[in-house]
Amino acid sequence: MDVRFCRGVLLCITLAVLGSVLADLDGPLIGAPGSPVRLSENDPGLKKALKFAEERYNMGSNAIHVRRVSRIISATKQLVKGIRYCAMVELSNTQCKKAARLRSCDFYPEEHNLKTEVCLFEVWDIPWESKSTLLKQKCQPAVDPQPLETNKVESLPLSPSKPVTESVDSVELLAQFKEFMIRHNRSYSSQEEADRRLRIFHNNLKTAEKLQSLDQGTAEYGVTKFSDLTEEEFQSLYLNPLLSQQNLQRPMKPAVMPRERAPPSWDWREHGAVSPVKNQGKCGSCWAFSVTGNIEGQWFVKTAKLVSLSEQELVDCDTVDQACGGGLPSNAYEAIEKLGGLETETDYSYIGKKQSCGFTTDKVTAYINSSVELSKDENEIAAWLAENGPVSVALNAFAMQFYRKGISHPLKIFCNPWMIDHAVLLVGYGEREGKPFWAIKNSWGEDYGEQGYYYLYRGSGLCGINKMCSSAIYKYTVSLFRFTRWQTMSQATKRKHVVKEQTLGDFVTPTENQQIVKVLGSRGNNLHEVVTAKGENFLASMPPKFRKNLWIKRGDYVIVDPIEEGEKVRGEISFILYRDHIHHLQTVMLWPEAFIDEPPLEEKSVEQQPKGRREKVVEDGSDHTTDSEDDDSDLFVNMNRCNVHYSESEEDSDDDEEEEKKEEEKVEGSIL
Repeated sequence: MDVRFCRGVLLCITLAVLGSVLADLDGPLIGAPGSPVRLSENDPGLKKALKFAEERYNMGSNAIHVRRVSRIISATKQLVKGIRYCAMVELSNTQCKKAARLRSCDFYPEEHNLKTEVCLFEVWDIPWESKSTLLKQKCQPAVDPQPLETNKVESLPLSPSKPVTESVDSVELLAQFKEFMIRHNRSYSSQEEADRRLRIFHNNLKTAEKLQSLDQGTAEYGVTKFSDLTEEEFQSLYLNPLLSQQNLQRPMKPAVMPRERAPPSWDWREHGAVSPVKNQGKCGSCWAFSVTGNIEGQWFVKTAKLVSLSEQELVDCDTVDQACGGGLPSNAYEAIEKLGGLETETDYSYIGKKQSCGFTTDKVTAYINSSVELSKDENEIAAWLAENGPVSVALNAFAMQFYRKGISHPLKIFCNPWMIDHAVLLVGYGEREGKPFWAIKNSWGEDYGEQGYYYLYRGSGLCGINKMCSSAIYKYTVSLFRFTRWQTMSQATKRKHVVKEQTLGDFVTPTENQQIVKVLGSRGNNLHEVVTAKGENFLASMPPKFRKNLWIKRGDYVIVDPIEEGEKVRGEISFILYRDHIHHLQTVMLWPEAFIDEPPLEEKSVEQQPKGRREKVVEDGSDHTTDSEDDDSDLFVNMNRCNVHYSESEEDSDDDEEEEKKEEEKVEGSIL
């Protein structure tokens, strides 16, 4: 048979199959995994789901006649561990009575006998288990009836002899709603509004019961302070729709994940790195609270000082995010870097709405240098958290509206991991009754959940908890000069002084081609003699971009890149290593054994050091004295690793020696 003919037949068959599939779908085919897809009313799966919903509706109804779907207004399906059907339909009376059990029933011809309702049904179908569950049922008359008279809202005895609606006649329900109003100080503007809130309260109780019956953890769901809000109201007031917008995410560099495994449990609250639970109010600013909580933890880990930082500063001054309309942690980190830091909660108090930016640099208490995105592996997230501090995360918060206590483990049908809408803070992890959990600091006040915390099952990426994990990076720098004094110096004077810094956090490690060497001395022309751990001597050059900003002294350890310039120059200096950096390399077994017995020059006592100008350096609250020799060619300032940056065009001329001497005398008087 002709090969070309076979290929043509196969192509036709493929196109025919694809066309039949496309014909069955009336909606978008491309989107995030698990996103809803519109359905036509002829979809067989939809028909099956609606038949199931009709049966459940009629079983729970007190009406005499059977009610059926008379019109499908809209319908979608969603693939999340099964199929979730969501349909808005009209439900009307038929002429069949329930006791008759007839298979076919006609609708009443008279419109007034139809008593049509508009209903929202959500059905979860698991075909391979032949199992269906009615997740949601919300019905209301197609034409709202006149509200029945009841007592005033302010007192609201809610007498059972005068029911609010036909579907709400339970004395227990009325008592629960009254208790809810008293506990959460609710009052409504009219009796009509009270009736509406009672219906919402009733529907939310049904949802909580459904969550409770299907939960796989130890959580308790029920009445919360959000129980009189519809799902849409709750989302608009307390959640953050921008989190699921993947195209708005600012790329961040990946975090270096720990090599060691995470300890069995960890809780940063026990170590003092977590501030008290805050309350964002009716403002979608959860992103700001998540980020400030992360930075509070990072600041504590590096400085041992816990400060409560300002979320209002981000709400007012972050020009990229949408304040109470939502935002992204990645944008917030960048905004903080550009602003120069965060003020405290006391100096810049939270009011829960956007106002003009009142940020003042003089009141900055904490700052960051960069931000990183963590792995999506929950074991690695736990290891990073235990080693570095609390982590900013986001998740699908559907079940959180009804959460009271315990370890929440809702089915994925209730919390699609791709529909993330709330930013929170991971502060720890552990196990309760054999169930692993994440300890999550929320921003809805201490009267939410367990003293303001939400506990979520750990290990399956539940509710998307592992999709958006990030952290600020704060490099704690202690310099020879205070930053304010440093700003007042001329650039020429800056280059005359050795500035040492201690950086806790990210340490540079040599690549396969690089090596660690010890500096023996200067040979002029920006060349330095170095020796390797094997005793090999060669010359290393200073990169042109560093030649005016860096000085080097003998005894320093540096990382060099291999190059070939002439017979003797075989390396170029890439990075200078200080005491804590060296200690880190020794800890991770990357330090050459031949250099282990040689203490760095910074650790030598004052008596061991050569005579010269002695300068006092403050590191971690302790005083160390170092000497820098008078020969400027043997020194270098690593301006590449300082917080202060300047361009060559801003440098002062080196010719004005008298001006430099005067400035240098002033600076030496202010040395710490």
